[in-house]
Amino acid sequence: MTETDHSEERAAATELTRRVQEGDPRAETELVERYSRGLRFLLRRKTRDPELAEDLLQETWAVALERLRGDSIDDPARLAGFLSGVARHLALNELRKAGRQKTTANSTIVELIPDEDNNPIRQASRAEVCKHVQRLIGELGQQRDREILN
Repeated sequence: MTETDHSEERAAATELTRRVQEGDPRAETELVERYSRGLRFLLRRKTRDPELAEDLLQETWAVALERLRGDSIDDPARLAGFLSGVARHLALNELRKAGRQKTTANSTIVELIPDEDNNPIRQASRAEVCKHVQRLIGELGQQRDREILN
């Protein structure tokens, strides 16, 4: 981008910001049309989830338009940087939230849980139950029933 192009972009961003601040709904539409493609690309790259990126894009517009309408943007000429900053901030917060919600097994704690199969009392109890079940199966009158249950 040449210096002239850069100056023209800054002037257009300043003018667009001014129009949004004045409540021009066409300026808001123009803003969304002008910057959505780049913000969508940024959010998809950050989240690696197209659906989440679309949700965050909508949140980006809600936050950005509220701030622009409230006259709380420091440098209107840097509108693209402001919008990408809002999008990056929302994506980062979403990724942090997902990280806090993620559950993983703690292998150290899992190893401390006693293995019930090696418990002598449980093994004796299991052997006793097996002995009773075998005796009951043996008492069945039909050979076919004994074969099926075995």
